[in-house]
Amino acid sequence: VLNVTDPLQERAFGTEDCGLLLELAARVSRAWQKADRVDRGREVVEDATDALRRVLQHLRDGRVAAPHRVRLASGLARAMGMNDEALRTVSFAAAVHDVGMTFVTGELRARRGPLSDDQQAQMRRHVELGAELLDGLDAMTEVREIVMSHHEWWDGSGYPRGLRGTDIPVGARVLAVIDAFESMTQGRAHRAAISRQSALNELVRAAGRQFDPEVVECFERNLSRLLAGDDDPGRPHAAPETTNAGR
Repeated sequence: VLNVTDPLQERAFGTEDCGLLLELAARVSRAWQKADRVDRGREVVEDATDALRRVLQHLRDGRVAAPHRVRLASGLARAMGMNDEALRTVSFAAAVHDVGMTFVTGELRARRGPLSDDQQAQMRRHVELGAELLDGLDAMTEVREIVMSHHEWWDGSGYPRGLRGTDIPVGARVLAVIDAFESMTQGRAHRAAISRQSALNELVRAAGRQFDPEVVECFERNLSRLLAGDDDPGRPHAAPETTNAGR
Protein backbone atom coordinates (compact mmCIF):
# COMPACT_ATOMS: atom_id res chain seq x y z
CA VAL A 1 0.00 0.00 0.00
CA LEU A 2 1.39 3.39 -1.02
CA ASN A 3 -0.10 6.09 1.23
CA VAL A 4 0.67 9.64 0.09
CA THR A 5 -0.43 12.81 1.85
CA ASP A 6 0.37 16.43 1.09
CA PRO A 7 0.31 18.50 4.29
CA LEU A 8 2.33 21.39 2.85
CA GLN A 9 -0.03 22.42 0.04
CA GLU A 10 -3.46 23.89 0.71
CA ARG A 11 -5.27 22.01 -2.02
CA ALA A 12 -6.46 18.48 -2.64
CA PHE A 13 -4.75 16.15 -5.08
CA GLY A 14 -6.16 16.67 -8.56
CA THR A 15 -6.71 14.27 -11.44
CA GLU A 16 -3.22 14.97 -12.79
CA ASP A 17 -1.63 14.28 -9.38
CA CYS A 18 -3.55 11.02 -8.99
CA GLY A 19 -2.54 9.85 -12.44
CA LEU A 20 1.13 10.48 -11.69
CA LEU A 21 0.89 8.74 -8.33
CA LEU A 22 -0.78 5.70 -9.89
CA GLU A 23 1.98 5.55 -12.50
CA LEU A 24 4.58 5.86 -9.76
CA ALA A 25 2.92 3.15 -7.66
CA ALA A 26 2.94 0.80 -10.65
CA ARG A 27 6.66 1.34 -11.15
CA VAL A 28 7.45 0.79 -7.48
CA SER A 29 5.39 -2.39 -7.54
CA ARG A 30 7.30 -3.71 -10.56
CA ALA A 31 10.62 -2.88 -8.90
CA TRP A 32 9.70 -4.74 -5.72
CA GLN A 33 8.38 -7.71 -7.71
CA LYS A 34 11.68 -7.75 -9.56
CA ALA A 35 13.50 -7.91 -6.21
CA ASP A 36 11.87 -11.29 -5.52
CA ARG A 37 13.37 -12.71 -8.72
CA VAL A 38 17.01 -11.65 -8.41
CA ASP A 39 19.87 -12.45 -6.05
CA ARG A 40 20.39 -8.80 -5.12
CA GLY A 41 16.80 -8.41 -3.91
CA ARG A 42 17.63 -6.33 -0.82
CA GLU A 43 19.72 -3.92 -2.91
CA VAL A 44 16.91 -3.56 -5.46
CA VAL A 45 14.40 -2.74 -2.71
CA GLU A 46 16.76 -0.17 -1.18
CA ASP A 47 17.34 1.45 -4.59
CA ALA A 48 13.60 1.58 -5.27
CA THR A 49 12.86 3.01 -1.83
CA ASP A 50 15.47 5.76 -2.20
CA ALA A 51 14.19 6.55 -5.70
CA LEU A 52 10.61 6.69 -4.42
CA ARG A 53 11.56 9.11 -1.64
CA ARG A 54 13.40 11.42 -4.03
CA VAL A 55 10.68 11.28 -6.70
CA LEU A 56 7.93 12.12 -4.20
CA GLN A 57 10.00 15.05 -2.90
CA HIS A 58 10.54 16.22 -6.47
CA LEU A 59 6.85 15.88 -7.34
CA ARG A 60 5.90 17.98 -4.32
CA ASP A 61 8.44 20.70 -5.09
CA GLY A 62 7.55 20.64 -8.78
CA ARG A 63 3.92 21.49 -8.07
CA VAL A 64 5.16 24.84 -6.77
CA ALA A 65 8.06 25.56 -9.15
CA ALA A 66 6.28 24.53 -12.37
CA PRO A 67 2.60 23.86 -11.68
CA HIS A 68 1.56 23.51 -15.34
CA ARG A 69 4.49 21.54 -16.80
CA VAL A 70 2.85 18.10 -16.91
CA ARG A 71 -0.41 19.39 -18.38
CA LEU A 72 1.37 21.51 -20.99
CA ALA A 73 3.71 18.67 -21.96
CA SER A 74 0.82 16.23 -22.31
CA GLY A 75 -1.22 18.72 -24.33
CA LEU A 76 1.65 19.54 -26.67
CA ALA A 77 2.44 15.85 -27.15
CA ARG A 78 -1.20 15.23 -28.09
CA ALA A 79 -1.15 18.18 -30.50
CA MET A 80 1.96 16.62 -32.07
CA GLY A 81 -0.09 13.47 -32.78
CA MET A 82 1.48 11.16 -30.18
CA ASN A 83 -0.57 8.13 -29.09
CA ASP A 84 -1.94 7.47 -25.59
CA GLU A 85 1.00 5.35 -24.45
CA ALA A 86 3.45 8.02 -25.59
CA LEU A 87 1.35 10.67 -23.82
CA ARG A 88 1.62 8.76 -20.53
CA THR A 89 5.37 8.43 -21.02
CA VAL A 90 5.82 12.15 -21.74
CA SER A 91 3.59 13.11 -18.80
CA PHE A 92 5.52 10.95 -16.35
CA ALA A 93 8.85 12.15 -17.75
CA ALA A 94 7.69 15.78 -17.42
CA ALA A 95 6.96 15.17 -13.75
CA VAL A 96 10.30 13.53 -12.93
CA HIS A 97 12.71 14.92 -15.54
CA ASP A 98 14.65 17.06 -13.04
CA VAL A 99 14.59 14.55 -10.18
CA GLY A 100 18.39 14.47 -10.38
CA MET A 101 18.32 17.97 -8.88
CA THR A 102 17.65 16.31 -5.52
CA PHE A 103 21.35 15.38 -5.57
CA VAL A 104 22.38 19.03 -6.06
CA THR A 105 22.86 21.07 -2.91
CA GLY A 106 20.14 23.56 -2.06
CA GLU A 107 22.78 26.28 -1.83
CA LEU A 108 23.84 25.71 -5.44
CA ARG A 109 20.26 25.49 -6.71
CA ALA A 110 19.38 28.78 -4.99
CA ARG A 111 22.57 30.57 -6.03
CA ARG A 112 22.04 33.94 -7.68
CA GLY A 113 24.31 35.19 -10.42
CA PRO A 114 26.60 33.32 -12.82
CA LEU A 115 27.97 29.88 -11.94
CA SER A 116 31.61 28.83 -12.09
CA ASP A 117 32.65 26.11 -14.54
CA ASP A 118 32.71 23.57 -11.70
CA GLN A 119 29.27 24.62 -10.49
CA GLN A 120 27.87 24.39 -14.02
CA ALA A 121 29.30 20.88 -14.31
CA GLN A 122 27.62 19.92 -11.03
CA MET A 123 24.30 21.28 -12.23
CA ARG A 124 24.54 19.48 -15.56
CA ARG A 125 25.17 16.18 -13.79
CA HIS A 126 21.55 16.20 -12.62
CA VAL A 127 20.49 14.76 -15.99
CA GLU A 128 22.57 11.60 -15.67
CA LEU A 129 21.89 11.26 -11.94
CA GLY A 130 18.16 11.47 -12.56
CA ALA A 131 18.30 8.81 -15.26
CA GLU A 132 20.31 6.52 -12.98
CA LEU A 133 17.85 7.07 -10.14
CA LEU A 134 14.88 6.09 -12.30
CA ASP A 135 16.49 2.72 -12.95
CA GLY A 136 15.65 1.96 -9.32
CA LEU A 137 11.95 2.27 -10.16
CA ASP A 138 12.20 -0.03 -13.17
CA ALA A 139 11.33 2.97 -15.35
CA MET A 140 10.59 2.41 -19.00
CA THR A 141 13.48 2.94 -21.38
CA GLU A 142 11.53 5.76 -23.05
CA VAL A 143 11.17 7.69 -19.77
CA ARG A 144 14.85 7.34 -18.98
CA GLU A 145 15.77 8.50 -22.49
CA ILE A 146 13.58 11.60 -22.17
CA VAL A 147 15.14 12.44 -18.82
CA MET A 148 18.62 11.93 -20.29
CA SER A 149 17.88 14.01 -23.39
CA HIS A 150 15.78 17.01 -22.37
CA HIS A 151 18.82 19.33 -22.35
CA GLU A 152 20.04 18.25 -25.79
CA TRP A 153 19.89 20.95 -28.48
CA TRP A 154 18.54 20.60 -32.00
CA ASP A 155 21.91 21.73 -33.43
CA GLY A 156 23.89 19.19 -31.36
CA SER A 157 25.41 21.63 -28.86
CA GLY A 158 23.43 20.44 -25.83
CA TYR A 159 24.32 17.93 -23.11
CA PRO A 160 25.09 15.31 -21.90
CA ARG A 161 25.58 13.36 -25.17
CA GLY A 162 25.53 16.05 -27.84
CA LEU A 163 22.60 14.49 -29.70
CA ARG A 164 21.36 16.34 -32.78
CA GLY A 165 18.02 16.73 -34.58
CA THR A 166 15.82 13.66 -34.75
CA ASP A 167 18.40 11.62 -32.82
CA ILE A 168 16.87 13.35 -29.79
CA PRO A 169 13.74 11.44 -28.65
CA VAL A 170 10.61 13.32 -29.68
CA GLY A 171 9.35 13.28 -26.07
CA ALA A 172 12.52 15.07 -24.99
CA ARG A 173 12.07 17.64 -27.77
CA VAL A 174 8.54 18.31 -26.54
CA LEU A 175 9.67 18.53 -22.92
CA ALA A 176 12.56 20.86 -23.79
CA VAL A 177 10.12 23.45 -25.16
CA ILE A 178 7.74 23.16 -22.19
CA ASP A 179 10.57 23.20 -19.65
CA ALA A 180 12.06 26.35 -21.18
CA PHE A 181 8.66 28.07 -21.33
CA GLU A 182 7.89 27.25 -17.69
CA SER A 183 11.38 28.27 -16.60
CA MET A 184 11.10 31.65 -18.31
CA THR A 185 7.56 32.43 -17.16
CA GLN A 186 7.99 31.16 -13.58
CA GLY A 187 11.48 32.60 -13.08
CA ARG A 188 14.47 31.12 -11.29
CA ALA A 189 16.76 32.18 -8.44
CA HIS A 190 19.17 33.77 -10.92
CA ARG A 191 16.58 35.11 -13.38
CA ALA A 192 13.35 37.07 -13.04
CA ALA A 193 10.18 35.78 -14.69
CA ILE A 194 9.17 37.21 -18.06
CA SER A 195 5.78 37.41 -19.78
CA ARG A 196 4.33 34.50 -21.73
CA GLN A 197 4.61 36.48 -24.95
CA SER A 198 8.28 37.25 -24.31
CA ALA A 199 8.93 33.59 -23.50
CA LEU A 200 7.20 32.52 -26.71
CA ASN A 201 9.30 34.99 -28.69
CA GLU A 202 12.45 33.46 -27.18
CA LEU A 203 11.32 29.95 -28.17
CA VAL A 204 10.64 31.09 -31.73
CA ARG A 205 14.02 32.81 -31.89
CA ALA A 206 15.81 29.64 -30.74
CA ALA A 207 13.86 27.27 -33.02
CA GLY A 208 16.22 25.37 -35.30
CA ARG A 209 19.14 25.96 -32.94
CA GLN A 210 18.08 24.91 -29.45
CA PHE A 211 14.61 23.55 -30.16
CA ASP A 212 12.93 21.39 -32.78
CA PRO A 213 11.28 23.99 -35.07
CA GLU A 214 8.27 21.72 -35.68
CA VAL A 215 7.62 21.42 -31.94
CA VAL A 216 7.97 25.18 -31.43
CA GLU A 217 5.60 25.86 -34.33
CA CYS A 218 3.03 23.46 -32.86
CA PHE A 219 3.40 25.05 -29.42
CA GLU A 220 2.95 28.55 -30.85
CA ARG A 221 -0.12 27.50 -32.84
CA ASN A 222 -1.78 25.83 -29.84
CA LEU A 223 -0.56 28.02 -26.98
CA SER A 224 -3.86 29.68 -26.05
CA ARG A 225 -5.68 26.35 -25.97
CA LEU A 226 -2.91 24.65 -23.98
CA LEU A 227 -2.89 27.42 -21.39
CA ALA A 228 -6.67 27.13 -21.11
CA GLY A 229 -6.32 23.44 -20.30
CA ASP A 230 -7.91 22.18 -23.52
CA ASP A 231 -5.67 19.42 -24.92
CA ASP A 232 -7.96 18.28 -27.74
CA PRO A 233 -6.20 19.36 -30.96
CA GLY A 234 -9.30 18.61 -33.00
CA ARG A 235 -11.50 21.09 -31.20
CA PRO A 236 -12.04 24.48 -32.91
CA HIS A 237 -10.44 27.30 -30.97
CA ALA A 238 -9.55 30.94 -31.31
CA ALA A 239 -6.20 31.82 -32.82
CA PRO A 240 -3.51 32.28 -30.15
CA GLU A 241 -2.52 35.81 -29.24
CA THR A 242 1.03 35.55 -30.52
CA THR A 243 3.39 37.31 -32.86
CA ASN A 244 5.74 36.01 -35.51
CA ALA A 245 8.76 37.58 -33.84
CA GLY A 246 12.01 35.93 -34.78
CA ARG A 247 10.68 34.28 -37.93
